[in-house]
Amino acid sequence: MSLLKEYSSSYVKGNKGSTISIIAASLIASVLLSLTCGIFYNIWMDEIQLIRQQEGDWHGKITGTVSEEDVAIMERHPNVKKVILEEPETDLNPTAYLYLYHPRKVYQDLPELVEHLGLNKSTTEIEYHDKLLSKYFIFSEGHNPPLIMLVYIFILLIAIIALILIIHNAFGISMMARLHQLGILQSIGATPRQLCTALIHEAVTLCLIPSFVGVLAGAGLCYVFMRYVENVVHSVRDYELIFRYHPFLLLFSLAASLFTVWFSARIPARKLSRLSPLEAIRYEGGQSINRIKRFSLISRLLGTEGELARKSLYIRRKAFRTASVSLTLSFLIFSAFLNLETISGISTGHTFFERYKDTWDLMVSFENSEGIQEKLVSDIRNIQGVKSCISYQKVTTYIEITTNMLSDELACLRGIDYLKDNGIVNVGDRYRVNAPLLVLDDNSFRDYCLNIDVPPSLFHESEGPNVILINTIWDNINSNRRYKKMIPFIKIHKNQILELTGNETKEGKASEAFSVKIAAASEKLPNLREEFDDFSLIQIMPVSTYSTLGKNTSGDELYVTILADSENEIGNIQKAILKRIGNEVDFTVENRIDTEKRNSDFRKAYKIIIGSLAGLLVFIGLANVLSNTLGLIYQRKREISRYITIGLSPKGVVRILIYEATILAVKPILISLLINIPLVLLALNASLIRLDEFMNHIPVIPIVIFAGVIIVSVEAAYYIAGRRIYSINLVDTIKNDTMM
Repeated sequence: MSLLKEYSSSYVKGNKGSTISIIAASLIASVLLSLTCGIFYNIWMDEIQLIRQQEGDWHGKITGTVSEEDVAIMERHPNVKKVILEEPETDLNPTAYLYLYHPRKVYQDLPELVEHLGLNKSTTEIEYHDKLLSKYFIFSEGHNPPLIMLVYIFILLIAIIALILIIHNAFGISMMARLHQLGILQSIGATPRQLCTALIHEAVTLCLIPSFVGVLAGAGLCYVFMRYVENVVHSVRDYELIFRYHPFLLLFSLAASLFTVWFSARIPARKLSRLSPLEAIRYEGGQSINRIKRFSLISRLLGTEGELARKSLYIRRKAFRTASVSLTLSFLIFSAFLNLETISGISTGHTFFERYKDTWDLMVSFENSEGIQEKLVSDIRNIQGVKSCISYQKVTTYIEITTNMLSDELACLRGIDYLKDNGIVNVGDRYRVNAPLLVLDDNSFRDYCLNIDVPPSLFHESEGPNVILINTIWDNINSNRRYKKMIPFIKIHKNQILELTGNETKEGKASEAFSVKIAAASEKLPNLREEFDDFSLIQIMPVSTYSTLGKNTSGDELYVTILADSENEIGNIQKAILKRIGNEVDFTVENRIDTEKRNSDFRKAYKIIIGSLAGLLVFIGLANVLSNTLGLIYQRKREISRYITIGLSPKGVVRILIYEATILAVKPILISLLINIPLVLLALNASLIRLDEFMNHIPVIPIVIFAGVIIVSVEAAYYIAGRRIYSINLVDTIKNDTMM
């Protein structure tokens, strides 16, 4: 063994280039491995933190006639950590929020608890916190993981495998090139096991410190990256971005690096066990190729040097596979994300910002309408610069209709059941339809009536509460979301009465019904920033009429929509509103300009984060390119020396290397662009956006810059390798077949 140790020591000292390449590959791979795992871990934990903050960290909840005694029984369950009972102020049923020791059993334990408590299954609702549970990789039967989660996991696994292969390739190239020397040692009595032990000792000695330093450096870079992300997204987040780095990540990164080193060091020993000492001594380190593909197109375009470059890459395709996959994935993710984000931005502009641009500039929301006087709304309406001001409340009501009540147009479509995904519940021979009641302030309601040519006097008659019915339903069979075709919902006759009901009570019974009369019908809604279900019957009445029903809207949310004379007035109006309301009640003010800016900032931050992840994959690919080009120096010296001996000029050799780098860099870009075309077309079709509209917004500049970075970086890696090749006497390389 002392002879083998002396051989290893002599090899390391005498082949500094190869040693440095291995140490560099180990260091770079460890840094990127630690950084990649840290970034994805922080993304995962941040998503969990966001869900907990917005929705709570409960695992399941039971809504029904749950009592304090039921809660005590639940808490005695061995898997229940705690139960929080929330009783609403309204007639709704109380809700018990359950926190479990082992969340994976939530889908089995909650139904068993309901059955054990003897709760009425028809009036008891079980809800699971699927969004949070999915982050813990807990899914109910029949439910698959979200697509975005699968994408994240796929990218992470590809990145980890690619980084491990960087170390593996670096060692594989170096170790296989030494079979000639190891064969000589085997011929004088060294066994493959002894050689393997010596090589593993050598590899661990070379890579232990670089791997450990690389893992720590990766953790540090992860911290820097997360702080950078925090600065980018602070304007669109309501909570602090916390850096996390679990000790398991450090151990995993270090173990993965060292395991790869150990596994790769065994390569020549396994190879030696299949070769005789004479075969090992005659082994030149090259790759045996039985048949090489013809590349006629490359030959015609780039000449002989281009064909040689393409064949060289074909021979070494396994060594460059990690680089090709990493570069393809990075450019595909980056370009696809930018294209889909552009389409999403166009769609959002059409469906929200452009649609409601002339509807609102400010939205004041009062969480509790109790104590809100008409004078307050009147004062807001009289602020200088206010063009219009509408205050309103939304009351949830339902109506049951029969097939005989449907309009002729809807009947021609074979009724409600023919419309897909309408959300209307079939109850026996009737349909339970959502019929939201929109209660406007009297001034706004009068303006609305005049706008649709309905006499406001109809709503001051003593014979009963009258409503304006928005009698439309979306024909989603013959139209799409962007260009909706609305048809009449029900038949309307003179003095028609509608029977309305509200939400169910705590006992699971329907609330008391009340009647309203249809005074008029319209297809036009008030000028509000509100999204209503396309399959609902919306009713509109003034607050003075609603008060005659004996219903109390006190405690419900109150909304005030404000439209300014010009965008320049929005800021001044907002300041005046804040000054007028002061600390009287709890309220929030939403500014359209700020909302648009926040949306723009969010998209910009998201682009930077995705771009950074794509950049990380680029670094992985480039690390593999550099590792392989430097690791294959020995073979390339012999190869290029032979080119020169048969008459190829040094400029021709340079062209071969340039063509290789260009093909290696451009091929992933072309593949990604080809995949992008059907993705973009599918997204445009789903979003109902025209191709020419997308072409006016296509993100050409960032995609071109990203592609340029890939091409320049790969060319730079080849340039470094090329300089090392020319630094050696090529004539001596040809003479000495055993030279390292």
